[in-house]
Amino acid sequence: MVNFIQDRIYDFVMDNVSGDNRKQATQILNTALDKFEDGELSLDELWRDIDKLLDLADPEKRPQLEQQLTQNRGIIERYFKQMSK
Repeated sequence: MVNFIQDRIYDFVMDNVSGDNRKQATQILNTALDKFEDGELSLDELWRDIDKLLDLADPEKRPQLEQQLTQNRGIIERYFKQMSK
């Protein structure tokens, strides 16, 4: 299940990050997922990484992504806490 979710996150990021920024986005994402798997990713780090990924998003997609994150913040945080146990 975790690998499926990680794949979905990766696909979502790659669908929304501009081509020039994909290498950097992949590095941020891989580091965060590694830290998550090791139990070393805090909720604050998660949101900092999300902000970094937003900075790499296609400019025309960013407002929609920010809105989705705002609307789903509670769900994201609950899922993160549940999966971090």
